[in-house]
Amino acid sequence: MRARGLVAAAAAYAVIAVLWAMPTTARPTERVPDLGDPLHLAWTMAWDAHALGGQPWRIYDANAFHPYPRSLTFADHLMPEALMVAPIFWTTGNAAGEVRNSMSARAAVE
Repeated sequence: MRARGLVAAAAAYAVIAVLWAMPTTARPTERVPDLGDPLHLAWTMAWDAHALGGQPWRIYDANAFHPYPRSLTFADHLMPEALMVAPIFWTTGNAAGEVRNSMSARAAVE
């Protein structure tokens, strides 16, 4: 009985997390909660996945703030998060939608 209750509680929590983020979970490829930090975080994680897939030794030479070298060091590199969502980026190529929204969903459920 105890295991059944734990599974039911975990399922209820997952359903609540999805409903809480409903605008983005209904269409994860098209929506972000706002145009500020979510897009910046999506770009950062997409850049990390892009660099890891091509030239990992140049990960900090991001394509922002040109001509400054190692411009990824100007902000948080989000490497742990990027490693979790890199397979989604490599599969879909959709940075702003699925990558950022899947990271939020995973954080809410875990």
